Amino acid sequence: MPEKWIKTADEELKVQRELYDKYNNIADGRIRIWFGLRTIFNNSDELIVKTKKIADELNTGIHMHIVEIAEENDYVKLNRGNSTVEHLHKLGDFSILTVLGILGLAIMAICEIKKIKGGILISIAITTIIGIFLGIVEVPKAIISMPPSVNPIFMKVIY
Repeated sequence: MPEKWIKTADEELKVQRELYDKYNNIADGRIRIWFGLRTIFNNSDELIVKTKKIADELNTGIHMHIVEIAEENDYVKLNRGNSTVEHLHKLGDFSILTVLGILGLAIMAICEIKKIKGGILISIAITTIIGIFLGIVEVPKAIISMPPSVNPIFMKVIY
């Protein structure tokens, strides 16, 4: 990993918190910020635990790719003693959002295995509907609407 990408857990959390504070709920509340951890490969357990704590305090989510390839699971088992999901479970409680995300992933996998066309969209729709009934996903006010002003985010991508 390039040196400039290596940060302490606290340095990374500071950056993520600044981005959250700056961009969460802009564009009339249409943009909601989640914390991003990408994969278990590039995160320490300290960063994962601290990110979960802050996300819970802010009532937001965490985006992380989980078990995309068999080699990831093998690596995590070798280096952390369990599969990715088992290791994350040991680090902290699964919230209903996490369970819903894993359910969506499972539906997507079943659709792929059964070669169902549109499986990704089907899994998103089913997961969203379940989230609405559980009260953790807001019902859209409209299916189609004019987009809000792009001024708050236009040309402000941070790398």
